[in-house]
Amino acid sequence: MYVPKIRDIDTALRIYYQYTELDTELIRTLFPDIKQGTMSKLRKQVKLMMAEKNIRTFGRNHINTKCAFEVFGIDIEDLEQRKFKLHKLGLDK
Repeated sequence: MYVPKIRDIDTALRIYYQYTELDTELIRTLFPDIKQGTMSKLRKQVKLMMAEKNIRTFGRNHINTKCAFEVFGIDIEDLEQRKFKLHKLGLDK
């Protein structure tokens, strides 16, 4: 399954830790170049995982952030290590 490139590490980390659920706007923030068809496919996969794990959301059009990142293949621990390494090397913003 195709998953677009994330905007950047900081955005991915902020969204993961700040929001328990994702809506369309947050998904577009995470993936600025995402097409509507791709978003629909990804949301469907996340909804399937949520059903398997019996996870519900507050908003009808929202998806669980933790499940979404798992489906999207975004490894938060890896991103944290990369951010730390960039900071250690003085290459962060």
